[in-house]
Formats: sequence, C-alpha cells, structure tokens
Amino acid sequence: MRSITLNCYLSLVSFGICLTTIGPALKEIQGEIALTGGQLGLFTTALSIGLIISVLTTGVFINRFRVKSVVLAGQFLVMSGLFMFSVMNRFPVGLTAFFLMGLGGGLIEIVVNTLISEIYAQKRTSALNLLHGFFGVGALIGPILMGYLIESGFGWRLGYEIVALFSATALILQLLTSYPKKISSDRIDFSDFFKILKNPYTLLLGAITILYVGSEMVMNYWSVFYMELNSGITKITASSFLSLFWIAMTAGRFLCFVVAKKIGGKKLLISLSFISIFAFGLFMFAGSKIATGGSIFLLGLAFSGIFPTVMALGLDRFPKALSTITGLLMTFLGIGTLLFPLFIGVISDILTLKAGMFSILIFTVMLTFLSGMLYSKKVGQS
Repeated sequence: MRSITLNCYLSLVSFGICLTTIGPALKEIQGEIALTGGQLGLFTTALSIGLIISVLTTGVFINRFRVKSVVLAGQFLVMSGLFMFSVMNRFPVGLTAFFLMGLGGGLIEIVVNTLISEIYAQKRTSALNLLHGFFGVGALIGPILMGYLIESGFGWRLGYEIVALFSATALILQLLTSYPKKISSDRIDFSDFFKILKNPYTLLLGAITILYVGSEMVMNYWSVFYMELNSGITKITASSFLSLFWIAMTAGRFLCFVVAKKIGGKKLLISLSFISIFAFGLFMFAGSKIATGGSIFLLGLAFSGIFPTVMALGLDRFPKALSTITGLLMTFLGIGTLLFPLFIGVISDILTLKAGMFSILIFTVMLTFLSGMLYSKKVGQS
C-alpha cells in the first residue's frame, strides 16, 4: 500500500505542474500566437471539458479495465498534451492539447482520490488534505520553472518540454508499481449519481467547490499577467509570488492535515473561507510588493484545505458511493475551472483585467456564506 500511496502523490505532483505552468507564459503566448483575452481563457475551458468528460466516465473504465490501466492512460494523456502544447503554433492545436491534459487529469484525480479514501478511510479528511498537499508541491514548481526560463531567454516552449519529460518519468514509475485490480465501490452508478446530485447537501458542496476552484484557477491563470500590467512587477517576481501562493497552498494542506483532526471539517471550511475574503481584498488593494506577496501567501493558506475538506465531507456523507460522489465533486471542480478563467478573459476584453479580477472578491464572499450554511444547518440529512 505504501508504493501505491507514493505513486498517488507523484501523480498529483505531475498534474499540479501541468496546471500551473501556463500562467507566467500567457503574455508571451498571446504575443506569439496573437490571441485575445477570451481566447487565452479558452485553454482552461478545453481542459475543463476534458476533465468533466473524464470524471463522468472513469467509473465505467475502472469497472471494465484494471485500475493500473486507468492510471497509466491518465498519465499518458497528460504527457501527450504537454508535448503537443510545446510544439503548437495554431490556436486549435493548443486547445486540443489542453483537452488531452484534462482527460488525463480526470482519470488521475478519480483514481488517486478513491484509492486514498479507501486506504485511509478512518482518517479521510486528513489523508485527502495530505494527498492534495502533493498537488501543491507540483503547483509551486510550475510558475518558478516557467518564469525563470522566460526571463533567462529560453522561452516558454522549453518549459512545457521539461514538464512533459517529468510526466513521462511518472508514467515509467507507475508501470513498475502494482495496483489492486479493482477498487470497492469503484463504479459510478448513474441511478445513484442523479439521486445524490439532487440531494441539497451535494448541491451545497458543489456550489462551494465551483466558487473555490474558480477563484483559485483565476489566481493561477491570470495573476502573473495582472501583476505585470497593474502593479509594475517583473515577470520573475510575479511568477515567484504565484509560486508563493502554491507554497502556501502546500504548507496549508499539510497544516490542515493536523488541524482537521482537532476541529472537524465544517469548522475548518468556514474558517478558511473567512480568511479568503480578507486575503483577496488585500491582494486587490495592495500598495507594495511586500503587501502583494503577503496577501498571495495568505490567500494560498486560506484556499489550501477547502477542496480536500469538501471532498472528505462528501465522502463521509455517502460512504457507499465513493466513486460517485468523487466524480460529482470533480465535475463541479471542472465547471469552476471551465467558467472562471474564461469569464475573466472576456471581462478583460470588455473592460479591464483589473475589473475581472475584482469580481473574484464577490465570489469569495459567496463562498463564505455557503460555508456558513453548511456549518449552521443539517442540510440534506434526511
């Protein structure tokens, strides 16, 4: 089980790098391929469509094929998408590359979350926070790597080639690992799917997930570009600040691994949501580099434990349908990733990028309100 756990961690490291490499490269990609803000936002839309399709069908794949085959397929698709994006010179090719990354990432996410949930069923909230901490490890590597390569004159394409090679290495290591043939409760039953989906508790968790991940992906995708345009911060400094965000996300998840044991999931969720309002407000009105960096770090801490905690609450609520609730929550995650970066890109074309970024403050307030509902009421317990 130890080797399986380590490979689950490795898979999320590789997917974390995959998702966060794009942000520091947006300005250069826009200049080279001549894209609008809305078109730039479509890369994550393509990824999200692939992710949603993948998470809704992964249960079927696991039911027909071995778990190892599904993990390998996911890693191969991520690797292929990264290589394709590194050589793309036309917008449709880039969209296809991100679609492949989304397909692969969905396969990876469903399998690793379900495996860890089963292996560590008695301490699920803590175990999932720890698992997603390793996503953060990968996520903080991406911006530093890309920012350094661009500032040093190597270009953004080399960054994607390096990340693709890392994904290939993860694929080789997974080939050498023994996985269980099946996961118990591993099939997404669509009769249960719609029954669980209609439960108010699920809808509340879904809305929290959409607001959280949408806000997180906006920071990941647009914050470097925003800091370059509106704060006069250099690319390497802005990329370092984005990595600081992911350092805080990673450290926060390891911290939430401990805190969740003491205060429980619902109290942890509302506490983190409150902090996110203050942190994002500080980021938007920061008047210095120190304030900008500090607000980004605090926002990373606030966001760190939200999704793993939501996932654990959902799995605890529906323990006999682990893959079904995981697939649902991953679908909500995909919806947030699909809508928000594109929304910010469209707003930046119509108004300004700053106006688009400011709207995220409203979404963090909504996130906190919904977390308060979850904390104060027995939603969907009948």
